[in-house]
Amino acid sequence: MTTTISRLARALHPGRTVWVGPAFAVVFALSIVVGRRTLLDGSQLALVWPAAGVAFLWVLWEWRSGSRAALAGALAGVAVLIAVVPVLDGAPLHVAAVFALAHVCLGLVAVVSFVWLGGPDAHRLRTPRHLWALLLSAVAGSIASALVGPLVLVALSEESLATIPLWIVRNSVSVFVIVATTLRLVQVSGDDVPAGALRWEFMAACLTLVTGYAAVFALNSTLPISFAVLALCVWFGLRFSTNAAAASTLVAGTAVVLTTIAGRGPFMADTTAVRVLLAQGFIVILALVTLVLALQRDTQARLAAGLSESEERFRAAFETAPVSMLMAGVSDGVAGPITRANGDLSSFTGVPVARLVGTTPLDLVDERDHATFSYLLARLLEDRTAPARTEMRFVHESGSAVWGSVSMSSVAEPTASEPTLLVLVEDITARKSAEEALTRQALHDQLTGLPNRTLLVDRLGRAIRSGGTTMPGVLYLDIDGFKALNETLGLSGGDDLLMRVGGRIAGCVATSDTVARLGGDEFAVVCEDVSGSADLEAVADRIRAALAEPVHVAGTPVVVQVSIGVALAGPEAHPEAVLRQADRAMSDAKNKGRDRVESIVWPEQARAARTARLMPELERALAEDEFELYGQPVVDIPTGRTVAVETLLRWRHPQRGLQSPAEFLDVLESSSLMTEAGSRVLALSLRMARQWIDAMGPEAPVVHINISGKQLQSGHLSEALRTAQVAAGVPMSQIVLELTETHAPLIADSLLADVNDLRRDGARIALDDLGTGYSSLMRITELPTDILKIDRSFVSGLGDDPRCSAVVRGVLSMSQALGLSVVAEGVETQQQHDLLGEYECDTAQGYLYARPLPADELLTLLTRSPSLLPRPDAQV
Repeated sequence: MTTTISRLARALHPGRTVWVGPAFAVVFALSIVVGRRTLLDGSQLALVWPAAGVAFLWVLWEWRSGSRAALAGALAGVAVLIAVVPVLDGAPLHVAAVFALAHVCLGLVAVVSFVWLGGPDAHRLRTPRHLWALLLSAVAGSIASALVGPLVLVALSEESLATIPLWIVRNSVSVFVIVATTLRLVQVSGDDVPAGALRWEFMAACLTLVTGYAAVFALNSTLPISFAVLALCVWFGLRFSTNAAAASTLVAGTAVVLTTIAGRGPFMADTTAVRVLLAQGFIVILALVTLVLALQRDTQARLAAGLSESEERFRAAFETAPVSMLMAGVSDGVAGPITRANGDLSSFTGVPVARLVGTTPLDLVDERDHATFSYLLARLLEDRTAPARTEMRFVHESGSAVWGSVSMSSVAEPTASEPTLLVLVEDITARKSAEEALTRQALHDQLTGLPNRTLLVDRLGRAIRSGGTTMPGVLYLDIDGFKALNETLGLSGGDDLLMRVGGRIAGCVATSDTVARLGGDEFAVVCEDVSGSADLEAVADRIRAALAEPVHVAGTPVVVQVSIGVALAGPEAHPEAVLRQADRAMSDAKNKGRDRVESIVWPEQARAARTARLMPELERALAEDEFELYGQPVVDIPTGRTVAVETLLRWRHPQRGLQSPAEFLDVLESSSLMTEAGSRVLALSLRMARQWIDAMGPEAPVVHINISGKQLQSGHLSEALRTAQVAAGVPMSQIVLELTETHAPLIADSLLADVNDLRRDGARIALDDLGTGYSSLMRITELPTDILKIDRSFVSGLGDDPRCSAVVRGVLSMSQALGLSVVAEGVETQQQHDLLGEYECDTAQGYLYARPLPADELLTLLTRSPSLLPRPDAQV
């Protein structure tokens, strides 16, 4: 029929044609006539109703056209034809009108449901999902139409209630079978025609189908035997194309209808309703079994074909890729045997593909990069999105190393618990060789092949930053009289001499050391692991001895002498500065007669060496109680009475005798020992103060105790002081804590609260060395200060330097305004004493009054000398 309405308008609408609508109208009208030929006795209900399926296809075609006007036209055509044709065939007018409205509802509801359930490509009917969507849509449309058609007729007493389920079943089956077979049959292709042995099988199946249906439906009236033909449905569904299966379904359905109408077959029940239900139900079962099997088989075939095509494309891409590729399994985070390798990987490694398969990726990687490969794989397995790229060395079959840029990814296998590793390797050997050549050219001397100055400075910097108990050092060498040697040997001989000298120097140092040529006849050595200048000088002596052996250049023996400068690098030294120091030391060696070694020790090195020497001794001194306290009086300037004593730490060394603070205090204060030493100073100071109180009563001086920065930072100052104060039984009012101005910024808010608590208990705070820490006036006023101590550097200039006098007068004026006491430190002359009295300074201390004394001598002085006013012979 117009080639099945031009293959159902090219499978529902690519390239709309104007004649399709009229063609659908003609087919719809004929389907109504055919359906009315199957009317059951005494009823307007037909046994089959192909018009429902045609109406669905007509509405679906216009729906896919996207034109609302065309869709409305199709619905109107369905309504008009379903109203006119039955009337012409003898149906009552009101029955035709009800049928018209019912079929409009059926077509619209069924199509909307089909598109919604099956998706935009449901009309292709390629999967079981599409088939089930069609069945559910047919039922939904039939139910909607039953609520309009039969229900109205029942209300008009034209039909019984039994008509409604029969209507739903009949229309559902009609829509499902006709639409399913039509949508499949319009998609016939060359592949649907069986060929070869399958063609003979298809012909045998068709013959069996005809014979079977004839036997079951034309000659048999037993219901159970009718289901034997389902075997034929399975045969068609599994063995032939979906279109052949659809055709067999159409033939089977037609046979059921015709035999039932003819009064034959197993569905000849006593009532019309039962006959309709049995026949329609059987047709649905036939269609579902046949088409579901066929569509499921087609779906699996498409998937298999897609996988096969994808595998073929991957295999072709894998084999012909211009980059080395391999695939390997992964087990417990370790790359297993290689399962696939391409030809480019064989060329890259020099190993045939057959031998590559079965080895592991790690077998191909250079041992120096095994850790890199394992780390990269672990990172990939931990986070599949993390970049897994690096550059590493591989082992070529020849034994040489080749470089590759590696990119890893993991491929999840549906049937495997572990992923498959895919590794891509790009050959970058040529680039690496070029980079190495450029790097060597940039960092090495072209004549001797030794590192140049740039590389030497880099290695020296790394050695300095590495830290450790040892330190790096530099030897700076210059050949003595090289100009004369060069003129005697000629340019080529001079170059030969330089190469031989470089080789001999390299033979005198450790493999971890760096020998460099700096230019001309100058060489340098970086020794990374030395403990002091003595080690460097030992290396220098070995070099001088090696070069003292004659060097044969062009048959001429040459004795080489060198001047060597030695410099050690401090922990924070700059490499270029260390090199300059070694160069300066080499110049000193030249100036002192050549062929010698000179060393330069930096202040930082001296401090580091001094610290390293003193720390073990200080630890022992603290453990064996070698520290003592001396005391220096603080006198009232007008009367000379001792009002306070500042305790000062001394160290009685078992070999070197009594050590002043200048010998050790800076090292002690910068160490972790200072907190313990500070607590001991507090205890000893308060023990001395207790002796003064016992001997002098109310006339006893207060004690000034120096507090270190480490004690401030420890946060335990208040606790340590209270413990010592309670143990000694000294009132808080007899205690003055001296903080240097440089330590003032260390007083944080929490410590400030502790200090204020001590002041409320009676202790006082003195700010020592005023003027040396450059504290702002605002900072001084913020601190809990009671006493200011003017540094000796300002007191020493009184009478000689007007600026010192101005500073002292300024501090005194500020103190009076703030209500603070003042102590002038370092008073050594009568003139300084007199000027301080003239400036109304409160108190002073210094050698003019008394030197620091040990505890017993100090106690004697305090008890026997009520006044320490200076004597004429007391000048220092």
